[in-house]
Amino acid sequence: MTNLRGMNFHSEAKAVEASHKLIELESFGDISIFEKGIIRKDAFGEISVEQSETTDGVRTISGIKEKNNK
Repeated sequence: MTNLRGMNFHSEAKAVEASHKLIELESFGDISIFEKGIIRKDAFGEISVEQSETTDGVRTISGIKEKNNK
């Protein structure tokens, strides 16, 4: 069985901190993470993927393309 979890944060820094804590829990064997990403919605309602460690799951769920950081 697969579970999907979503969390909301007031700042990107808090989201990144939570992401690091999840990685730490996975390293202890407490949880398993198969895919994760940080998705941002700005004041104008525009959505972008800030971080993605996934196959196609986040893009499939959100229906958005990953932003090009180059």
